Amino acid sequence: REHRYPDFHLFRTRTDSYFGIIPLSDEEYDTAMLYFNRADRHINAHSTDGMWSCRTRSDLFSILNIAESAYLGVDSGEGVEVIRYIKDNVMNKLTLDGLCEHFHTNRTPLAAIVKEYTGLPPMAYVLEERLTQVLPDLLFTFVPIQDLAKKYGFRDHNYFIRVFKKRYGKTPLQYRIDGRSARP
Repeated sequence: REHRYPDFHLFRTRTDSYFGIIPLSDEEYDTAMLYFNRADRHINAHSTDGMWSCRTRSDLFSILNIAESAYLGVDSGEGVEVIRYIKDNVMNKLTLDGLCEHFHTNRTPLAAIVKEYTGLPPMAYVLEERLTQVLPDLLFTFVPIQDLAKKYGFRDHNYFIRVFKKRYGKTPLQYRIDGRSARP
């Protein structure tokens, strides 16, 4: 993890309750299939798109994120479902009201649930999850920063750069450059 390689523990872990098969909800399956289909289109466009391998890798990172959140679902409970939903939907426009509507609750209980599991208020957790999920794309692809900002639900790439720099102390581009130069 020193060089921020993706963690593939889901493919190595076996427990009494987890045998390597991750149950996906219908929504997670549909989202994963969107990424698989996009990856397939990128592979098929390899002769006309010089970024096809980076775009495919980016889609595979997204599928890995879906698997990670589904793995959370092995333990059940309302809090896990909220966190799982946020992880699976960072690319969508997530609002506090939208989350409350989706989970048929109001702001106070939702905020308490998210804070209990993450230590953060709901929208701060959404932002943190977006910033966390974009890291492998920055380090292991050449997908343009503005495309990554859009993919991970940021309203514009300038806002993405600003919040990324505030969180990590450097711009996404500098993070990409530093991460690659540190990798063996």
